[in-house]
Amino acid sequence: MATTQGINGTEIINNIDNYIVYLAKFAVEEHNGKENAHLTFSKVVKATIDPVVEGVLYYITLEASNLGVLQLWQAKVWVKESTGYIELKDFHHVVELKAVNINDSTDPIVVEFAKFAVREYNRQKSANLEFVQVLKARTEQVLDGNLYYITLEARNGELILTYEAIVWAKGIQYLSMVGISGLQTAF
Repeated sequence: MATTQGINGTEIINNIDNYIVYLAKFAVEEHNGKENAHLTFSKVVKATIDPVVEGVLYYITLEASNLGVLQLWQAKVWVKESTGYIELKDFHHVVELKAVNINDSTDPIVVEFAKFAVREYNRQKSANLEFVQVLKARTEQVLDGNLYYITLEARNGELILTYEAIVWAKGIQYLSMVGISGLQTAF
């Protein structure tokens, strides 16, 4: 259930929760239509109600996945209750400055980014590494995308080596490798 606060900081009653989820989904759909985006609604994090002269403004902080990566977004939705009119006034990405550990090293997006890092390393260094597996990863949202810090294993001939890679992801089409470096030889 969402953490909500209402008028003057009072708690919103539970039965309005479904309506706020409806408005959050509406905001994501409107944003997708206007921006040709592909966000997928996940959940409402927080909602605040602000009554205005001709209706109610809902300020909704929500989670939506952008190409498989959960991100925070903030929507401002105006509802003219007398007519049922709903309008998306604002929708923007909320930048989080904290890193998130990814517990599942088999996450397909992380694995794809790790393989991308190995391919880029091979291209830049004329090397012939073969991706083996992701050991651990964490992601950090930055102003224009996400940084993925990935510890991975790659085969170099007969040796399996451990590497650290930093991959910058700005949407699915914009990947660039910030760096990859070898750590140690593993048996």
